[in-house]
Amino acid sequence: MDGSHQWLSRALESDLIEVVMVAYNMMNQSAERTVFPKCREKDVGAMGIFTVRNVFSIAQRLQEVVAELKRDSLLSADAVSDENALGWLLDAEDSSLIAAAYRFSAGNDAISTIMCGTIDVDHLDANIRAIERGPLAPDNQARLRELFGHLEDPIGN
Repeated sequence: MDGSHQWLSRALESDLIEVVMVAYNMMNQSAERTVFPKCREKDVGAMGIFTVRNVFSIAQRLQEVVAELKRDSLLSADAVSDENALGWLLDAEDSSLIAAAYRFSAGNDAISTIMCGTIDVDHLDANIRAIERGPLAPDNQARLRELFGHLEDPIGN
C-alpha cells in the first residue's frame, strides 16, 4: 500500500485528472505533503476518504494503535495518554472522536468533499453537523500534525 501517495502524486503530473479520492485523516496526513499541493496547483478536486477509521470509533483500537506507534518509536512514550490518547480533542462541542475526525479532514482547504459511510440517517446527520461546525481549533490541528504528520503508512483500521 502506498501510504505516502507517491503514485497519486506522480499521476497528478498529467493534465488528465480532475478529481482524486485520497485517504486522509487525523493520523494519516501524508497527502498534505504529496497530493494536496499538486491538487491546489492544478485546480484538481480532492475527495477525502477513510476520514473515520476504527481507531476513532473503537477505544480499544485507538489504544492498540498508540501502543504500536510507541513500540515502533513513531510516537514518543509521553506524547499522549495510553488510555485516552486523543481525549484532549473532546470538549463540550465535540463529544466524539468521529466528529473531531470529520472536522479535521473537512477543515483542510484542499478537500472539497468528505465521503461518509453510513446506513443510518442519525449518523449521517451527526456527521453533517460536525462538518458544519468548521475546522478544529488551530492549536488542536497543530498538535495532530505534530503527533502524526510524519507517518507514511496507513494506520487505524
